[in-house]
Amino acid sequence: IIQTFKGRSSQVYSHQVIKKNNTILATYADGTIKLWDLKAGSQKKIFYKHKNKVVDARLFSDSIVLSADSDGMVVAWDLETGKSKFQFITHKAGVACFGLIPLNQNLLTAGNDLKLRLWDLSQRKLLYELMPLDFEPISISISQNGRYAIIACKGKTIFVYDLNDIKKRWRLRGHFGGVN
Repeated sequence: IIQTFKGRSSQVYSHQVIKKNNTILATYADGTIKLWDLKAGSQKKIFYKHKNKVVDARLFSDSIVLSADSDGMVVAWDLETGKSKFQFITHKAGVACFGLIPLNQNLLTAGNDLKLRLWDLSQRKLLYELMPLDFEPISISISQNGRYAIIACKGKTIFVYDLNDIKKRWRLRGHFGGVN
């Protein structure tokens, strides 16, 4: 063990290493997001806004963190100050996961309602509602060029969407266990 992080308040839901400032961004069931110093193991900052579990948080730009919760709210944070810049509701049934498309400032959310939604972050406006998923979403990855969204779902299935023409391209089945 290289480092132990003490002071966790509840179950951890996600984490991301931020190489730029040698920190870890972690989300928790109690609605908090914490920024940890990777070398010292100490807590640097706590982000408070969410009322329920924060399912994911990711660095969107050098200074902006996006987070989503089980109530469907997405919050944009200033990384330095820890203050909320804006927030909006994306899914009434809650967000299961999301993917960032920095090239065009878009956000893809997968809800517990099995709907996929593509958002313009600058205007917080819904651009498209994509064909619904067949199974509960677990995670989203976006290709480097921003063209493809890969959604891992329960039901041992991966869906691939082409974001250029907003169509489901492939359904990859045949996994023996769960897909993360």
